[in-house]
Amino acid sequence: MDNLDAILSQYDKNLSTYTNCSNSLKSLLISIFESEGIIVHSVSSRVKERNSLENKTKQKNKYQSINDITDIVGVRIITHYSDDVDKVSNLIEREFNIDSANSIDKRASLEPEKFGYLSVHYVARFNNDRDKLLEYQPFKKIKFEIQIRSILQHTWAEIEHDTGYKTETDIPAHIRRQFSRLAGLLEIADSEFIRIRNSLESYADEVNTKIENSTEELLIDSVTLEQFIKNNSYVIQLTENIENVFGGKSHEIDRDTISRYINELSTYDIKSISQLLDALKEHEDAIMEHSNNVYEKLKDKIAISQLDTFLIGGVAIYYLINILEGNISE
Repeated sequence: MDNLDAILSQYDKNLSTYTNCSNSLKSLLISIFESEGIIVHSVSSRVKERNSLENKTKQKNKYQSINDITDIVGVRIITHYSDDVDKVSNLIEREFNIDSANSIDKRASLEPEKFGYLSVHYVARFNNDRDKLLEYQPFKKIKFEIQIRSILQHTWAEIEHDTGYKTETDIPAHIRRQFSRLAGLLEIADSEFIRIRNSLESYADEVNTKIENSTEELLIDSVTLEQFIKNNSYVIQLTENIENVFGGKSHEIDRDTISRYINELSTYDIKSISQLLDALKEHEDAIMEHSNNVYEKLKDKIAISQLDTFLIGGVAIYYLINILEGNISE
């Protein structure tokens, strides 16, 4: 049996192990990101298909056994922003044993005047501490590939792949300039999205310093309303009073709910945070009365442990809007 037959035989024998490794690796990465507070766009895993493995083995003609092939199991991590690639890369280097000789940061290897997608490719193994755990022991000898790139870098890679051209010199000269322009635009877009994100974060910090004592300066938008709900002492206390009625905690406010509140408040000409604060104070008694009424209606129909499901994010503002709509009598 030659090397190819042996490799394919090993692949068939170990396919279920590769599949389990792929799933475990994906789950582990998701868990690590959650514990570190890093939000990524997606984490996907795969096991190389048999035909693909056969073609690669024939083309390379250098593999002695299946353990020499480092990408049978692979994971792709897509980040929202290009600078998140570095954050994820640092975690990968911390949490796994890295095969540095076979890993590459294509961002560093790409010449400035060339074009291509800028991603990081690691060849790695589970680290020694995880190897000792029963759930990871079947994967001790498996090397896997971890690819990290931003959404726009991934977009470039997919477009480039769909053209069927592997290198710059493959592309007809009169089309090469168009590719270069596109690559440049995507790189600029990546940088601009980072700038927008940073500007929004700076704006949120600025709003947070004003949300207590300088509300008259703040118009209602998604940032000011979220900061008002989360950080204004009056709203926090009013929300706690409502929560005490139900014996639970209100939900985190989400973007869709914030957007709905903004639209509904504008119909009552409440367009600034100071106007909203005044309206809440004016209708505070009605808000609390309604909270008690809702609780009394539900307590005999729904388990006490489930009552807090009715504490929608920004619940005080939700009740205020109902009062303004005339759905709740004062």
